[in-house]
Amino acid sequence: MKLVSERPESAIAQEAAAGAVGSAIRDLTANLLRLSRGAGDAHDVGRQALALIESYQEYHDAFGRWPGDELTEFLDHDRLWGDVDWSRFDDDYADRHFATLKMVRGALQMTASSLTGQRNDYLAGERELHDGSRARQDTLARADARAGKAPRWRFGRTAT
Repeated sequence: MKLVSERPESAIAQEAAAGAVGSAIRDLTANLLRLSRGAGDAHDVGRQALALIESYQEYHDAFGRWPGDELTEFLDHDRLWGDVDWSRFDDDYADRHFATLKMVRGALQMTASSLTGQRNDYLAGERELHDGSRARQDTLARADARAGKAPRWRFGRTAT
């Protein structure tokens, strides 16, 4: 029996190639980030880098070009939450979530800038991390105030 698809083979090959690049770049990036914090598997880096190179070639064969802007999508650290219907959550939860993402973005910027010796970019990442922390603390304070709870201790600031 032969399986027939309405999609052309080229579209199927492009989807597979994009998936392979996305998977390979996420695996390598995640491992390198873990290594930068003292975890990860140093022995896997070469295998993961080779898988990324091979997936790039597969992508080039399928699309006739190298991956470009798609890499941002492949490495989107918020991809886990991309299809969440935020209207189902209260504003405080969503605000805390987005403040936490700001902290993560700041920490990633700090890590990348530290590895490449970019002091100004490191400081920008540090500001973003602290801005996210303050936004998260403010959200928690608002929720506590509405619930009639005593304010929590806050980093470098007096409780309000």
